Amino acid sequence: MKNESPVFSPFDNGTRAAFIRQIFFQSSMKRLLLLCLLPLFALLPFAGCSSKPKPSPLIATEVEQNFKDRWIAKRAADLVALKQAADADEAKRIATEEFGKRFAATTVAQPSEDGAAGQAR
Repeated sequence: MKNESPVFSPFDNGTRAAFIRQIFFQSSMKRLLLLCLLPLFALLPFAGCSSKPKPSPLIATEVEQNFKDRWIAKRAADLVALKQAADADEAKRIATEEFGKRFAATTVAQPSEDGAAGQAR
């Protein structure tokens, strides 16, 4: 019984292409495996890509600013109701100072370059 596919080695007078064909396409199992793996390797560079848009980094600042506005409005109303402030403007000023001391870790409580506290950077 004669072997139908001769064994090529890279050291023979055979061509390199014939040697590669011999290795990769000798059996149907190797051919099937190669056909299954090629699409996976083709998609590998795109494995980490996502089509979802990234959220804006300003969302945290917007949330903090919204919290500051609500907290100052509530505290100013409390100061006026408790008669600890003469009018609404003074109550708002006192509430803004209290917010800066109480929530100093927030971005909106930090003083900006122009000296006004609460400005979003």
